[in-house]
Amino acid sequence: MPFVARFFIGVLTILVLFFCVTSFFSQKNDFDRLSRENERLSRERDRLYQKYESLQGLDEIAGSREYVERLARDYLGMALPGEVIFVVD
Repeated sequence: MPFVARFFIGVLTILVLFFCVTSFFSQKNDFDRLSRENERLSRERDRLYQKYESLQGLDEIAGSREYVERLARDYLGMALPGEVIFVVD
């Protein structure tokens, strides 16, 4: 095999290897970045789920008759028919 052909094959091999190595490191960087983003989003999801559960509990309480009655009595000064309100200063 002539020298020029071997040289061309050698250069081509080096270029292919270089492309493979740079592609590998580029994909590794992308994978690391996406892994960090996945961890961040998982933490955010967990935080939001906890907040959702607490709001779900508040929603159940806010819809109850006792809660509405307590708000009417404490903040609006209302009473049920037949009840007497005493104001103490």
